[in-house]
Amino acid sequence: MQALLSFPLIALLLSFFGSIGLVHADTVYLDIGEWAPFTSEKDPDGKIAETLVREAFALEGFDVEYNYYPWKRSYERIKNGQSDGTFPWFVNPDRGDNDYFIISKERLFRDKEVFFYHVNRPFDWKEFSDLKNYVIGGVIGYSHVVQLANHGITVEAVSNEAQNYRKLMAGRIDAVPGGQIVGYYMIQKMFPEAKVRMITHHSKPLREADMFMFFSRKRPRSQEFDAAFSRGMKKLKSSGRYSTILDQ
Repeated sequence: MQALLSFPLIALLLSFFGSIGLVHADTVYLDIGEWAPFTSEKDPDGKIAETLVREAFALEGFDVEYNYYPWKRSYERIKNGQSDGTFPWFVNPDRGDNDYFIISKERLFRDKEVFFYHVNRPFDWKEFSDLKNYVIGGVIGYSHVVQLANHGITVEAVSNEAQNYRKLMAGRIDAVPGGQIVGYYMIQKMFPEAKVRMITHHSKPLREADMFMFFSRKRPRSQEFDAAFSRGMKKLKSSGRYSTILDQ
């Protein structure tokens, strides 16, 4: 009969194989909010950016777990190191983004932020000073609040975009900045077709820029996650899968 394994060797093997089942190191925890069609807890068709991120990390061997909060809270949680990352965000140095976060090397996508307004209440602007003639809505925690405040524009900020579009429809505000794609997607979900036709947007964008993933500077694996995400995104783009997801 062959000799039995020694006790120290058995203990070592048990420790090794037992640890495999306990390790969750390859899961990236990301805090996001409601911003369909890019991110959404409730809308199964509103997860374009979530799909991009999940597939990019999967190509590098990482799982992703999403947690949904109001955007302001998601931002603060990553800033304080309570989770690994958040997306999609415009980079706003005035908000301290570069100090609090490692900003992904690869962009998620490019977005245009425009002013939405009611067709029965004319709205026009060329310079920021023109906006002082209007009641402008905004969302707490969004970079447009800081951007407009830096130009002396008072913003009536609320907790979510849906509130702003209801206020806009009711005539309680004159205009509200929002992503062009997200804004129309949300308006079409919220209102009947006759009311949808009453909302339009100004041709001059407030901003057109890339949107990124933010990783917390207070988490030990953020550099690793950023590198993996960037590699995965490059693979998605080179394979054509990136364009397929965005066009869905």
